[in-house]
Amino acid sequence: MPGSTRKRLRPETSPRFSAQRRPFSRLFLLLALAVVCLATACAPKTATGPFRNADTAQKFWQMVRRTGTLDAPLDLNLRASMYVNEGHKSARMRLSLWGSTALPLRLDLLSTIGSPVAYASQTRTVWTIFYPDSNQAFTHSDARRALPALNLPLPFSLQDMALLLTGHGMALLPKTYVAADALPDGGWSYTLANNPVEKVDFDGLGNIVRMQSPPQDAKDSAWTMDLSRYGKEDFPHSPAKIILTMGRDKSARIFLKSVEVRNQPWPTNATRLDLPEDVVPIPLDGRACLY
Repeated sequence: MPGSTRKRLRPETSPRFSAQRRPFSRLFLLLALAVVCLATACAPKTATGPFRNADTAQKFWQMVRRTGTLDAPLDLNLRASMYVNEGHKSARMRLSLWGSTALPLRLDLLSTIGSPVAYASQTRTVWTIFYPDSNQAFTHSDARRALPALNLPLPFSLQDMALLLTGHGMALLPKTYVAADALPDGGWSYTLANNPVEKVDFDGLGNIVRMQSPPQDAKDSAWTMDLSRYGKEDFPHSPAKIILTMGRDKSARIFLKSVEVRNQPWPTNATRLDLPEDVVPIPLDGRACLY
């Protein structure tokens, strides 16, 4: 965390692009990106004593909102391993996310042997993803609508991930809830309205342990995320294990390996996504979107 003496991690800032085909379907890669944008986070700061005094749903909600407020932008660096399953296909990948919670942000998805799978970036004006295997790139001016426009109903961006990861998940939820139920461990389950997240469960320490989407017309469009192992590693504000389930045959597990909050901002060239000269990005704006 700030002032950390951990060894600095160096993301791949100049990847070597390759047109060689990879054994990943487009939906498979989108699922991988989605679990990055959604599952590597969703964790308000781990709290202890104060939540024991939050004996009503409203007091608890107000407290998790206070702990989930970001006072100033943070520069971060994250690495994790990820296991993705789609039907009979499965793969293990490595991911790196780095940049600022105030943008820009960069993401690399690599195979376990280091081959490029996908690259993504988010600036204040555009979200971009590039697939080296097909030499195609897509862009969207609204980062939260990008994945739904690619037929994956997860309304989360790289910036959302960065906020969630650093303990500011409440920034992505509405200010109010419509119903609440007490949970046996001292936590609360909240039902939300007019939001891509319909239900969110907190444990007694204020950690988000489950998020659910509203019911969808298509069964494969609904998702559930379970978060656990808070405080088990060197990053106590984040869950060390996340399981994302979508439909009947798609799931992903992610395990955080390292989280670093930097004292200095990233240089501009470290977060820039440079596309090959022959790639013309395909805009997704205007495509049908679930949200």
